[in-house]
This record gives sequence, structure tokens and C-alpha cells, in this order.
Amino acid sequence: MTLMAVGDIMLGRTIAELILNEGYQAPFAFTADTLSSADVTIGNLECPISTRGKAAQKNYAFRAPLEAAKSLSYAGFDILSLGNNHILDYGQEGLADTITALNKENILVVGAGLDASQAYAP
Repeated sequence: MTLMAVGDIMLGRTIAELILNEGYQAPFAFTADTLSSADVTIGNLECPISTRGKAAQKNYAFRAPLEAAKSLSYAGFDILSLGNNHILDYGQEGLADTITALNKENILVVGAGLDASQAYAP
């Protein structure tokens, strides 16, 4: 079995614009073959995937468009950690939308959830 792990994945800001203007494949056009070659590919999603919620009062509040979930699936991600300082940048609504979008793409999430039971589940 091969495992591939990457660090932070931030699909907001200019990458969000790239996704919306050039399609969901654009962020991973040159890396999808490599990332999807592993049996299991994991990373840390450093932004919510949502169109809802209110930006948190902080210097940087990131958010990716809903199409970003397809980007991550296209790239071959199987598991994404949401346990970071940006997943709640757009509140519980942003978190809920992120989990729903990733689940639709058959990407498992760890490190956050809609309640403590989900957040601490293996």
C-alpha cells in the first residue's frame, strides 16, 4: 500500500478565481497524476468550501468555491484533515458545507465535525 501526504491545501483567494475561471481541474492540472497514484492520499484543507456564512473577524478569512471539492477529488485526495485555524473562517455553516461537499466526492474528513463526536472520531 502506498500513502501520499501533503501539507496545507488552500483553495481560496486567487486559486478560487482559477477554479471558477478555468475549471475544477486547474489547481491540480500538473500534479493530479502523481497525487492520485497513491493508494491513499491525504492533506490538510486550510479553508472551508462554501458560499455561506459570515467571515470571521480576523486578518485572513479564506473560503473556496463549491467546485473546489471536485478539484480535490480530481487530484485523488482520499482523506482531508479539517483540524486547523481556518476551517471556521465562515462559521459553522462553512464547516457544514465543507463536510457535505467532501462527502459527496467520497473524501473522508478528520479533525473537525458538526459535533464533538464527529470531530474526535477516528
